[in-house]
Amino acid sequence: MRRASRTRLRRIILIGVIGLGIWFLWHYQPLPVGGNSTNSSDEEVQVDSAEHFARTLKISVRVVKNFWEESSKHIREVTISNPGKIAFPATRWEIYFTQIYIPELGDLSNSGIEVEHIQGQLYKFVPSPDFQPIPAGGSLNFLYKSNGNSVVFTDTFPNWYLVYKDSKPLVLESTRGDPAKFAMIQDTPEAWKFESFSKSSEFDSHNPPSSADRFIRDSTQDLLHDPIPIIPTPLEVAGFNKQVRLNMHHGSWVIIGDPVFRKEMEFLAQAWQLRISASQPRSHYIHFFKQKNPLRYPKDLNYEVYNLDVSPSNNIITIVAYKAVGAFYAVQSLFALRDEEGELPSITIRDAPRFRYRGLMLDIARNFQSKGTIIRLIHLMAMYKLNKLHLHLSDDEGWRIEIPGLEELTSIGGQRCHDLTEGECLLPFLGSGPNKTNSGSGFLTVGDYKEILSYAVKNHVEVIPEIDVPGHAHAAVVAMKKRYIRTGSDKYLLTEPNDSSNYKSIQGFTDNVINPCLNSTYTFLQKVISEIYNMHKGISNLSTFHFGGDEVPGSAWSSSPACQPLFEQDVSLKVYFLDRLSKILASLNLDIAAWEDGFKETDRINIQREMLHQKNVYSYSWKNPPHMNLLKSAYSMANMGYKVVLASATNLYLDHCQEPDPAERGLVWATRFVSDKRSFSFSPLNLYSSTNVDIRGHYVEACEEDPMDCPKLEKVENVEGMEAVLFGELLTSVDILDYMLLPRLLAVAERAWHEAKWEVLPRGEQRMALLESDWTKFTNTLGYRELPRLDRFGYHYRIPPPGAIHNADRTMMLVNVTYPGQQVEISRNGGRGWAAMLSTKTKINPGEKIMLRTKVGTRTSRAILFNPQRSLSVEG
Repeated sequence: MRRASRTRLRRIILIGVIGLGIWFLWHYQPLPVGGNSTNSSDEEVQVDSAEHFARTLKISVRVVKNFWEESSKHIREVTISNPGKIAFPATRWEIYFTQIYIPELGDLSNSGIEVEHIQGQLYKFVPSPDFQPIPAGGSLNFLYKSNGNSVVFTDTFPNWYLVYKDSKPLVLESTRGDPAKFAMIQDTPEAWKFESFSKSSEFDSHNPPSSADRFIRDSTQDLLHDPIPIIPTPLEVAGFNKQVRLNMHHGSWVIIGDPVFRKEMEFLAQAWQLRISASQPRSHYIHFFKQKNPLRYPKDLNYEVYNLDVSPSNNIITIVAYKAVGAFYAVQSLFALRDEEGELPSITIRDAPRFRYRGLMLDIARNFQSKGTIIRLIHLMAMYKLNKLHLHLSDDEGWRIEIPGLEELTSIGGQRCHDLTEGECLLPFLGSGPNKTNSGSGFLTVGDYKEILSYAVKNHVEVIPEIDVPGHAHAAVVAMKKRYIRTGSDKYLLTEPNDSSNYKSIQGFTDNVINPCLNSTYTFLQKVISEIYNMHKGISNLSTFHFGGDEVPGSAWSSSPACQPLFEQDVSLKVYFLDRLSKILASLNLDIAAWEDGFKETDRINIQREMLHQKNVYSYSWKNPPHMNLLKSAYSMANMGYKVVLASATNLYLDHCQEPDPAERGLVWATRFVSDKRSFSFSPLNLYSSTNVDIRGHYVEACEEDPMDCPKLEKVENVEGMEAVLFGELLTSVDILDYMLLPRLLAVAERAWHEAKWEVLPRGEQRMALLESDWTKFTNTLGYRELPRLDRFGYHYRIPPPGAIHNADRTMMLVNVTYPGQQVEISRNGGRGWAAMLSTKTKINPGEKIMLRTKVGTRTSRAILFNPQRSLSVEG
């Protein structure tokens, strides 16, 4: 018994020893050469792994210089720092990044790194055979040249990512989320100017505004109140008296009126929690009247006319309108007049818009915007009487609306991720990163789109869908190729497999144009348009379809076998495409719209309006920047019979920077900046007075060199209106969307609704004096009323930094703000602590470093240094 027990015990011990040895060998591998025996197990697991390098590598990007070399170019420097404990290897890695300016490809200045183009604006860095590992604690700097000038930090896109060995792609953490984390702000004239050589004809006069520049630019008188009763400014105002008021909280207010305005009465009743009554009390009621053309306004606009009378003397509010939309705008005016205590001033308003079309173009293709975000914007539009939402639903980087029966458009074209074959998703353009959980992925379902339409109808906003063709169509082209591969059917194929045409779009795509010579192209368009048409049916019947039509590369179909017969017959492919598309739309009784490029044979030759099959053809005119030399396009098209919607890039493109500062978010291709004042000073019916500064800050006379470039507007009735334009390359969050949109959109709404007296005047002192007087009233109204309203609704508008100068003996600092009524904060310890300035001036010490910022509620502007020195130029 004892001997057996000992035997069993020896066996147990032996098995335990063997097991322990196996466990030891499994868990403790030999250390790599140069390894450190004190490393934690976590570090050992991550040695030489994608996870380790994605977490530890630090990327920084700096623009060294912009310059002119037959065309605009710039040099940027990339630094890859390796603070980890192992070397970054010499092979088997790729770093992917987005760049909107095309870099020079190949080996970079003996750095051992090469640049390769993937597609569109997606590139990658790869090691050449000469690349040396970056040692632990070391770094690598390299320079490379690119086309275009880069003068703002947002030219660098976030979410660079690493593919190492066979691992999954991982975002380099130092670049995640916001380019401000790793893109250095341009801090020298060579970096923040398009061209810094003063003797060059391309010299850029812009400098980042100093605090003194801002003080002078924003030297608007503080009126200490909001002088304009509502924004946009009404046609006529009488009896406006803030001292005589009625209170909606006193008495049992009710709503009565004509049943034709039932929806508007219910809208007001719900907002203010009032009761709709069938009988008229003696007082404390809001009365809706119907009256045909109450202002004797032009017949085609009288449906939006309204009269509003607020009478505190008898506690009666009267709304007179002809159509429901006029009553709705009267209600919006009531909302704007009422303060937080429920009080309204005595006032009589007679109001009507100047234009039928008062719009906002929102791009949800480059970065997806959700149903909730779009509904939130429709609410904002209604507040300021904007009535057209132009939805840019497709582009190279995304297809954002479900089309039943063509699932690939959204399952592939509506997603972005790291898939080099684009079989599962589009490539991760615009810095969206390697995974689908990003702002580059998403789409509106049929149900989502119908909900948007329903909300728009309630707010008297028309949704105008845009599917961009024949260019800007990479997402559709890829999706339909994958459908062809999956089904074997070429029914909806948009390109020819044997088309060897070689082209590159302005955004760097080599496959983003649908072929106008294929019948399947028109089968596809018929399908897409019909499905969108059906989505509108019964909610807000579709009346206009926008087909984009812009920026088609010139040689897109040069080697297409299907196009050769048309080439032999000398047929214009643009005219051919437009004719067939126009017939599809005419079969559905739809008007046709496009960016102005879509209706041009060349930049300077318009297609004859008569060849199109629609009653109304809408040309969206955007090419007004002086360097494009196409200022005449808008009025020439109106004179030819096109209905023109002004979308002038120099004043209305709200995707551009808001001041010429490299720390501002935005694009700069059309003009260096689009401030709220530039939008406010736009003159739609005196267009040549609106564009007087070129992209480099030089004052220009639009019609001085060749008066033929400035034809007179002969058919004023064909200027349908205007729209703010917000393309989506940078719109990766709702906060950024708000920042770019507001408060500039209010300035656009003002010009779209209200015609100012100074607009028709030529440039000169009289025009400037009247404009400045209006601007003072407008900014005071924003500061004291409209921006606090936006705060209450949760819109995060841009807060501009303050201005500041010193007095003559440099002992006092004086400050101001763009929008009177906002608070300035000061820091004397490098931003570690902030204090509110209780007046517009404070004592300062010689040489003291002071930081300033504007504060509204819990939000602030970016902080700036007090700098009393003027820069070379100050523009509004």
